[in-house]
Amino acid sequence: MRKPDRVRFWPEGGFWVGPLPEGVTWKEGRVLSGTQSVEPAAPGWNAIVPPTDRLRAHYSARVRLQLARAAVEAHLHLHRTLPSAAELGALAMDPWGKPLGVEPGKGRLRLSLQDASARGLAQEALDPEEVAALEKAAPVSPPEEEARAIKQFLDRLSDDDYETRQEAVTQLKRRGALVTPQLQERLKSEKDPDVRLRLAKIAPHFVPLPPSWKTEFRPLSTVVLARRDPAADTSCMNNLSQLWKLQCVYMSQFGGRMKAMPKETGKDFWLALSKTQPPLIDETELEIYVCPVSGVAAKAGVCSYAGPAQTVARAAGDDPVGLCDDEGHGDEVILLRKSGDVMQVPREGPEHQAALKATKR
Repeated sequence: MRKPDRVRFWPEGGFWVGPLPEGVTWKEGRVLSGTQSVEPAAPGWNAIVPPTDRLRAHYSARVRLQLARAAVEAHLHLHRTLPSAAELGALAMDPWGKPLGVEPGKGRLRLSLQDASARGLAQEALDPEEVAALEKAAPVSPPEEEARAIKQFLDRLSDDDYETRQEAVTQLKRRGALVTPQLQERLKSEKDPDVRLRLAKIAPHFVPLPPSWKTEFRPLSTVVLARRDPAADTSCMNNLSQLWKLQCVYMSQFGGRMKAMPKETGKDFWLALSKTQPPLIDETELEIYVCPVSGVAAKAGVCSYAGPAQTVARAAGDDPVGLCDDEGHGDEVILLRKSGDVMQVPREGPEHQAALKATKR
């Protein structure tokens, strides 16, 4: 597709934005083309404008990597198996002139850039001038017709007809964060208590999003699974949550006068739970130590989860203290914070990178 007139940056390989082309229709929140349909993401209207050549190459490389991933997923959809490097054929060249790397594994395939010097920029590697230019380019006003439409749908929230109000809410949700500025202004100025209540009720759907460019700085790689097992994600989240709860029991029963958790670090922090007398984790419960997609057998002295890299007493409440980053979870990892919160975060993203520094095996 050709570069749209209003877009300042268009990566080679491209993608489509703008009005629906001929033969494509919109119905009930989905884009339809023949028998196929897709639910599009709501636009954020945060521009990503690369002020330097290295940022332009980084963004273009990310697009090419996702196009290669789409080729792998298409093969998987058609043949029910991941392709070999030969079956994939020649993948797109990265912006530095090298083909993308293909690393097969058991039930998974990793795509990445081969040149270590071009494997992606970290946010902390940006120059102050680059950050300033990215920040300046990020805020983009919505097109005039979109701004008018948002105003009209916000106006309809005061309509007496229930179905009219519900349709207005549906249309606003489709526009995502684009609605946020006008919605916040309405909340400040609206006098009618019923309308204010309706605005406040839908406001959580329209929280301000961080500038899009802040999500783009991570190593350029992606993992495609032959079969995604959501139960494995849930299992690891439950395991890490339960291990942390048992550490709280340890603190109470075996932590001495100071009610301390074990001083061990890494996996030994978790294994300490099986060394108490009596053990908080006995030999019949060793599966709690193992990620179900890791291929690691549950047995005494084995733990596939990372633990804190330093004595846990030194960690702050939001610091990571546990991590499962087995590639069997695809492009996400399972993270445990000292607060007890367990969450899935993007692989190679800022939270994962911070967790790799704060934990160890």
